Amino acid sequence: MISLNDQGHIILEYPQNQIIIGPSVISNSWTHITQTYSIDNGIKLYVNGTLFNQTYSSSSFSIDPSYTITVGNCSQNCYICDVNGTSYNGFIDEFRVYTRELNASNVQKLTIQSK
Repeated sequence: MISLNDQGHIILEYPQNQIIIGPSVISNSWTHITQTYSIDNGIKLYVNGTLFNQTYSSSSFSIDPSYTITVGNCSQNCYICDVNGTSYNGFIDEFRVYTRELNASNVQKLTIQSK
C-alpha cells in the first residue's frame, strides 16, 4: 500500500510489518513515486528516479491475486498510513502496474519520460 501520512510523508506498508517511510512530498510540486517488489529484492521505494529505501527480501510474502487497487482513497484500515481515512487531495498521473520488477534504470527512464 502506498499512501501519505498526515505530515505528507510517503508510506509503503505491507504484511509482516514491512514499512518504508519516505520523504515528505512538497505541495504543488511534481513528484515521481515508484514502488517495486520481488521475492529476491524485497520492496523498494524510488522518489524522482532515485532509490530512497528498501526492505529485506521475503519469500514468505506473496501477492494475493484477489487484492484490489484503490487510487486516491484508503479502502482499508492502515497501520500507519492514513490515520484519518481521508481521500488524497491532488493529482495522480500515469498510474502503472507491471507484471515484473522494474530495475533502477527502468525507473530512471520512466521518471525522465514523465516530466
